[in-house]
Amino acid sequence: NALYLNQPTLHLARDYFAKPQFIDDLQKYAAYVRDILLAYADNINLKTNHKFCPNGKDMTDRDCAQQVAEWVVSFERSIAMSSWSEVELRNLQLY
Repeated sequence: NALYLNQPTLHLARDYFAKPQFIDDLQKYAAYVRDILLAYADNINLKTNHKFCPNGKDMTDRDCAQQVAEWVVSFERSIAMSSWSEVELRNLQLY
């Protein structure tokens, strides 16, 4: 028996979350996540629950989905920033 541990996998490479030149790509990714959320809700005829959005009662479904998508990207960024880069994974040094 063997136990293998590894870090989580993200939809985008770690560099997209760590390097400033990819900010536009992250904004496009957040828009993609928003569109997926809205399409899923529409597909299953889900009435949008705005409890996850600040001032949710005053927001449109699209604005609420945008805030949730930005939270998702922020969460993935925190995972990426606490993960090792590909170089660090390849050049592991045992102490």
